Amino acid sequence: MGLDVEMKTVVELAAAAPSPLIHLKGIITLIEKGVSKKEMRLMARAIRQMLAVRHRLKAYTVSSFLKHALPTSSEAVSRLLSFVAKAWMATQCA
Repeated sequence: MGLDVEMKTVVELAAAAPSPLIHLKGIITLIEKGVSKKEMRLMARAIRQMLAVRHRLKAYTVSSFLKHALPTSSEAVSRLLSFVAKAWMATQCA
């Protein structure tokens, strides 16, 4: 006969899934490996994972990732953070 299957709620499933920030850090690791080993397979995997996670990205996730991945004293961080804030405000007003 059939086995009893425990159904998990949506909240339990969401809690078990890693955050988008963890996914972004993993994607960067794949890109670094792919560049150092010159492996297109790893780069393709990173692109596929990025496409899967991009719908779950929020402004605070992207900004915290930028602060983690880039040096805080660089000009690029300040420019990117201001762009993220503007883009987020534009999507909220539309």
